[in-house]
Amino acid sequence: MGHSGQRCPSNPPPPEPAASTSGERPPISPDNTIFNDVTPESIDQLAAEYGLCKRFSQVRGIGADAKDDDLSPARMITVVDVTGLYEFPIVWCKCSVRHAPHEQLLRMRLYPASQDRPQTVFTFDVLDHFLLANMETKVPANAYFRMLMRITDEAYPDLVPDRYRELARCARQWLRLTSRKRHGHGYGEDEDAPGSLATPCVACPRPGINAPAKPDSSVPSWLSYLHLVVDGNFKQQNFRMRKPENDVPLTDGLQYTVKKSEYEAHLATVDEVSQRSTCNDHRAVSQANSRRAHLLYTGLAGVACARHGFWISNAIVDLLLGERQISIDAITTRAIWLAANLAGVVLFYDIICQYFVKFFDRVKNSPLLSLPDGPVVIPAIGLFHVHGHQDQCVAYFSPDFIRGVGKVAGEMIESMWPPLNNIADSARHMAESGRRDLINGHMDWENMRKMYNSVKYCCTRFLDVLDLLERATKQYVTITNKCAPEEVERWTQMLDKAYEDRTHDIKANEVFNVKISKLPSRAENEGQLANSSKVKQRRGANKAVVWVSKGIDILQLQIKATVLKRRIRDKERGTDAKTLAADRKQLRKLIPAFLAESARFLGALADEVADESSHGDAGDDDWDDIADMPTPEDISIKLPSAFGRRACFDNGLEYLVDIEAELRRGQAHDALEKTRSYIGKKSVLYRTDIRQAKGSQKLGKAAQDVVDIQNSKIATQRETYNNARKAMIALAESPDDIAMYKELTFSDLEARTSTLNPAERGLRDEGLPWIWTMDIQEALAGKSGDEVLNEFYRLHWMKAKCRKDRAEEEIVILRHEMERIPLSFAHEAKEWDRRAAKAGDNRPGHVAHARRQRKHWERLAQMANSSFARLLAKHPPPSYINLWLPAQEPVTATAATAGADTDDNFFTNLNITRTD
Repeated sequence: MGHSGQRCPSNPPPPEPAASTSGERPPISPDNTIFNDVTPESIDQLAAEYGLCKRFSQVRGIGADAKDDDLSPARMITVVDVTGLYEFPIVWCKCSVRHAPHEQLLRMRLYPASQDRPQTVFTFDVLDHFLLANMETKVPANAYFRMLMRITDEAYPDLVPDRYRELARCARQWLRLTSRKRHGHGYGEDEDAPGSLATPCVACPRPGINAPAKPDSSVPSWLSYLHLVVDGNFKQQNFRMRKPENDVPLTDGLQYTVKKSEYEAHLATVDEVSQRSTCNDHRAVSQANSRRAHLLYTGLAGVACARHGFWISNAIVDLLLGERQISIDAITTRAIWLAANLAGVVLFYDIICQYFVKFFDRVKNSPLLSLPDGPVVIPAIGLFHVHGHQDQCVAYFSPDFIRGVGKVAGEMIESMWPPLNNIADSARHMAESGRRDLINGHMDWENMRKMYNSVKYCCTRFLDVLDLLERATKQYVTITNKCAPEEVERWTQMLDKAYEDRTHDIKANEVFNVKISKLPSRAENEGQLANSSKVKQRRGANKAVVWVSKGIDILQLQIKATVLKRRIRDKERGTDAKTLAADRKQLRKLIPAFLAESARFLGALADEVADESSHGDAGDDDWDDIADMPTPEDISIKLPSAFGRRACFDNGLEYLVDIEAELRRGQAHDALEKTRSYIGKKSVLYRTDIRQAKGSQKLGKAAQDVVDIQNSKIATQRETYNNARKAMIALAESPDDIAMYKELTFSDLEARTSTLNPAERGLRDEGLPWIWTMDIQEALAGKSGDEVLNEFYRLHWMKAKCRKDRAEEEIVILRHEMERIPLSFAHEAKEWDRRAAKAGDNRPGHVAHARRQRKHWERLAQMANSSFARLLAKHPPPSYINLWLPAQEPVTATAATAGADTDDNFFTNLNITRTD
């Protein structure tokens, strides 16, 4: 050691290897008598002698008498390499001027597992290979070392010495060392600065680096917005350590996680204040204080770039309980400070409607938190989550209605958690700081991968938005041509005012809500009938209203019993039989009393035979094969609709036709309202209970039972509506009178995620089933139809205008990002040039590394510039859009390729094409 692998002149030459103690290999006799005296202790030796396995010890006999001293003439040391484990004799340098043993190993590209008396070393190659495998394939250290054991000894891998613990410890140290080298530590700079080992987003604005140091008042303020998204992850759990005093932090606060001492001090100075939800029952709110005794941390909460998916430095914390607001405050305030010199921050959070209510009060009352004075904080909810909120939240917080956001879904972080969750199982039982270093390493790896992919992402996104803008413009022109010019002018002023005021008042977005009253219920119609002049003028009409209402109640109970009978046949639950028996008992009591009153109101029609199919769907399966004898739910109820409009008019029962028609209309409205409610609840159950129960048979069965109950309720309301519709058809003067009441089919009852999220991929332009727009259709047919129609057109025009505005903004933002990305690369090149100059001539290794890094970043900047220039020459943005860029010469195809060397093929072959 110490002489580049050559023998130290101060040491004598090594002795010859000792001969094998087993002598020559004995021949194998025909009768296999050699194995007669084999013992378990000798099986390994026999396997080695007959070549059945690789021998771990490559050289034996050397250093057998070596003393336990760092400078012994020869001692055995275990070497772990990508090709397996080896045992070699090691002879230290004994020159008068020599390096320490661990330095001698490092100069041989061997990393010692310990410093005082190293007995195991890892080659640089195996540490690099393990980190690569761990980052890309998420293989844990235990599995990786088992692979090395199998490579070393295929037949008897358990004979190989176990160096798993040493590998885990050295890999953690190696990760820290490579991170420091990659981020420029070791050049005498401030290496304890928070986030100094993190990779920043190269496309987001950073004043003084890729954006002007001071905001330019001549350009829109939204060009200086930083887009952030916050979320929690409850798969990244961590168990309590048995010996927490053994925990040693290495990169605490230097990368993405907040420094532990600062985070604990913040939690100790503030208290979580329970807040009553004013929106739906979101799990992040209801389970904020949930505790699990066996866990040290229940998950992670983090902030990421909402546009490009970069993790934000010093903005990741562990969750001690649930997703508490005081934990989220610790990371949002730190992330907002990154925009101290910017115009604003667009903050996406799936429960921002609750979190933002007292956000500034919590920051003001915290002694350790603060916010910069400059940027304005704009709250928003991602497109997937916003449709699980109340309608008001969609108008207030949807990114489609916020100026300057561009075409951003606000859900980028949802796609960033799964790669990190692949290491959750291996990190769950790790030491607290070791787990934190592992998470930091994987986050930095993802950031670097996206940094190198930023040029391709930006180009692909630019082409997609060009197509999107073309479609949005066509939709906007189409609906504008259908509206009056004076109305378009008025709506434009309303929209501009909402854009301007929304920055400081989210209620300005109230213009995106349309106020339509609910459909009148049966109870409301019954009350209006009782007070109407027609009923008051006819003697006994009030009692007729009560009698028809009783009949409808009986019909609804019959439908409920019929659906329950069908469910018992398919999948009986414990209480179904008792419920059916109780319903039948009640029907046997109500039906005779109702039929006894029929003669009083129907007269001669009471003796006629009514239509036997008074309820149920003709297209349904035959449910009535359970019993041969008639059951109460099968008895026909003699209401006017059972005989038809003509028969009732022939017998002078016009008033009964009007009464039942109005009550049936209310019955249909009630059934539709309940159907929509049940479908919405079922969609939520699929997103929560069903998806969360994957992998658990017990939880899955319980969740499916809850969904089955919702299905039964939906089926009951569907048949109730169709029964009411059938009655209205029988009573209507013309089918056109009830044309708006369509038959409710099973396809209208799908509980898809798109029901709550119309903006889901592939469904953004797909209309919802007719039951979701029934309120508007009813209002359009009323007295104020013209006013409602105008309101309806206004809402659709504003949405079309917003789609066009967001697409144009996205073009402008992407065009500025094409300027920022090369500037970020060029800035890194300048930083490495500065480090090379600072290192001086006394550290040639530092200088060589810095110059190599400078060249690397210069080439990245050059390739990015040439790639963007070629793209813009072939696909320029629309000329009518003001890009807010300094005056530049038009880019030509020749200028786009000028100065690009042959290494530009990296970006030239990105296969970025636009489908026209």
